[in-house]
Formats: sequence, structure tokens, C-alpha cells
Amino acid sequence: MNSIITSPVLNDFTHAFTTRLGGVSNPPYDSFNFAIKWGDEKSAVCSNYSILADLLHTKAPIYTSQQVHGNSIYQIRVDDTLESVQNIQADALICYHPDALVGVCTADCVPILIGVSGFAVAAVHAGWRGTLNKITMRTIERLLLDGCRPLDIRVAMGPSICLNCLEIGEEVASLFEVDFKNCVRRDVGIAKPHLDLKQCLMMQLQALSIQPEQVDINLACTCCQKERFFSYRRSGSQTGQHLSCIGWH
Repeated sequence: MNSIITSPVLNDFTHAFTTRLGGVSNPPYDSFNFAIKWGDEKSAVCSNYSILADLLHTKAPIYTSQQVHGNSIYQIRVDDTLESVQNIQADALICYHPDALVGVCTADCVPILIGVSGFAVAAVHAGWRGTLNKITMRTIERLLLDGCRPLDIRVAMGPSICLNCLEIGEEVASLFEVDFKNCVRRDVGIAKPHLDLKQCLMMQLQALSIQPEQVDINLACTCCQKERFFSYRRSGSQTGQHLSCIGWH
């Protein structure tokens, strides 16, 4: 039973992309759910956090924020509490000090973990809105502004909804076709356009001089693989959420 997925480009960091396996939540949140927003018991979610901490062999706090599909970034401070950060609206968290983890919750959107050895870590929640609003680019630009070099950055994209499952409307397709025309698929016989969100994100990374060898992309689809992953597109709000987190020490 694989409760967590790790990335080879982040071997220097404590990190994980969770699956839905190995937790204690009851259906429809079974079983490794990390959010109470859709109705799971708080006690079950807290237990799942404890299970994850044991899997990662860490006692460090795992910070998450209130995600709103925007482009706001929050930097974790040494005196922040878990509760205070949970009330902050942000779709990316950056941490410049060790012994703390930052994370994002997803159920189809792309979870992105970023590491710069001995310098910083970041977690980004990138759905189609966040991608159009350049949340990932803004996060890396912040790291660069604070003194990191492009060649020192490592990026991992976790499981998310795939091109075949991510159907979008014409209005959204037209927005993406301005800068990401090759990422929108309009096949004969398919009623609506489809979007390759990870290809869009890779294009944004390359625009910031992040090279392919610095990036690891997990191609598992959250919507296709019901037994392994939660999916809002597949199940609506009757589902759980994964947690993707990263820290350094």
C-alpha cells in the first residue's frame, strides 16, 4: 500500500505527495484525507496528519493555507502558528527556515513542490485559474528575487488531472490559447476542448530558465485512478483531498 509518492529531484528534502491510501477517514473520504472542508471528521484528518508525520519521520509542523485559486504567496515566519496560517488566503507557501514543512491540498489541481537546498522550500496549488494567474512563476520569481539562482531550483509536480480528463469550456480554452495554444486539444469528435495543465506549467518554468532536468513530472491522473486518488472532477465534493508537502533541515 503506497500512501505517499516521492520525487527523485527532491531527495535532499523531506517531502511527499499523498495518495488516498493508508489513512483512517471513512467513505467517501477514505481514507488518507487531509481536509475537513467537504465534511470529514476533524479527528480523522488530524490522525491522518499524524500518520503522515510518522511516514516522513518528522515532528516538524506542516503549514497549509486557505487556498482560493488565486496568485497570492505567503512566506512562513518563525513565529507563525498552524492556525494563523490556515486562515490566510494564499495558493503558495514559501519557507526560508528549516524544521518546518509547507503544503497544499488538492483533488485534481497540480501540486507543485519546490526545493532550493539550504535556502528555501515552497508548495504551490496550481489549477487552471492559478496557472493563468502565474502562481508558479510568481513563486519562483520570489525565490529568484531573494537571491536564489535558477540552476539551484528543483521542481516536482505531483499527481493531478490529465489531458484526457480535463475538459474545459470555450471561454477558458480561448484564454489559454493566447499563450498556451499547443496545450489546448480540440480533437474531431470531442465536444469540448481539453487542457494539458502540466504542459502549461512546464512552459512557464522554462520561461524562467528552469531546465527539464531540474523538473520531475508525475503523470498519474487523479481522475482516472479512482482506487489511488481523490478527484473533484470525478466525485464532486463527496471526496477527500491529498496533501503535498516539503521541508528541509
